[in-house]
Amino acid sequence: GCGACTVMITSYDMRKKKPIHRAVNACLTPLLSIHGCHITTVEGLGSRKQGYHPIQTTLAENHGSQCGFCTPGIVMNMYSLLYERD
Repeated sequence: GCGACTVMITSYDMRKKKPIHRAVNACLTPLLSIHGCHITTVEGLGSRKQGYHPIQTTLAENHGSQCGFCTPGIVMNMYSLLYERD
């Protein structure tokens, strides 16, 4: 997949007793495999109306995209990495 449809999936690891965050291509992920998971889309991070997430703002201010097609995927991958580090 190209990554334009990347979303963050959050599930709970019962053994580690903590949430697990991972970026996946929504177009390639079977629906049944994410049953009970929380899904965050790029639209859920921020918008002009509600205010942008710092990742979105930083990427835009530093000219971090070219045509913009894959930018949502880049944003969601960075967001998932930041969440997983915590």
